[in-house]
Amino acid sequence: MRYFGIFWLLMGIYFVVFHPAIIYYNTNSNLFLEGRNPTWAIIYLIISILGWLIVFGFAGKKIYNATFGLQSGAKKILANGKSILAEILSSEILDQSKPNQINKKLVVRFNNFSGTPIKFPIYITDTNPQLIRYEKGNSIPIKVDEKVKYAPYVLPDGSTPTVKNRLFFLLSAIWVIAALLLITYFIYAYTTESMGYGWRFLSLDHPLLLSMFIAIFFGFLYFNVVGRIISSNFSSGSDKNMKLLFYGKTAQAQILEVAQTGTYINENPQVKYSLQFHDDQNRLQKNSLKKVIMMIDLPYARQEQKKIYYLPEDPSVIAFEEDVIIE
Repeated sequence: MRYFGIFWLLMGIYFVVFHPAIIYYNTNSNLFLEGRNPTWAIIYLIISILGWLIVFGFAGKKIYNATFGLQSGAKKILANGKSILAEILSSEILDQSKPNQINKKLVVRFNNFSGTPIKFPIYITDTNPQLIRYEKGNSIPIKVDEKVKYAPYVLPDGSTPTVKNRLFFLLSAIWVIAALLLITYFIYAYTTESMGYGWRFLSLDHPLLLSMFIAIFFGFLYFNVVGRIISSNFSSGSDKNMKLLFYGKTAQAQILEVAQTGTYINENPQVKYSLQFHDDQNRLQKNSLKKVIMMIDLPYARQEQKKIYYLPEDPSVIAFEEDVIIE
């Protein structure tokens, strides 16, 4: 998934930045600027500036959400989350390069809000390792987000959330550099293309406009369509599955039919499962779900039974256990 994301990021950069410039500077000429309407030039300039402000404002918001937004969400979990006692199933040391400061990954077990035992990973920094609080078999108090709104959803009670400074400064530096490059390009384009006629060189196919339109289109397409499809198909971390994890119940589903849909994502086939199961009221529920599976796992897709999670108040919302549980 990481390389899949990097590939589409590079493709997006090419189509937003380089492709419009290659087409424009190889097909357009500014020899007849005097005949262009100056009013439209101002309109194009305003549209370009407003559009780029939207693009960079959206990018800035995403940077905030990935840093200070996460910190703010974590503080809300600690202030308003439900207190639960969890058992530590495993404790893995990730980094202990600093004295009296050990970074660990814990996998804890507790009952979700429907009474179903679940496992969940927690990442902590143990500043008092001599107390041996975070070892396998111990129990620790945790705070769980009842709204399933703020990542990481579960935190050790009494912890102090911090911002990853390296990530923030890296993303901020990229944002600032990109903004400066855009401003530089505005100046460069005006200097080399205006020919004394102001902004009349602007047109819908000029990179200052076309790149902006493509950036907005790609952003909308990814965050509102592609990203949701990928999240729902590859499952882990999707909003639906987080809801299932914290509010769902489990059942053993009988697989009635398995068929490929003809859709492929990253060369992996999407499969439709038709299934039935009995809910906690012993009512028979029939449903289906689609899932992208690895090509090498295709021969093992046809199973007679699979464990699922479902919402008690809405049994039509289901997912396979392996897609809900986070290790």
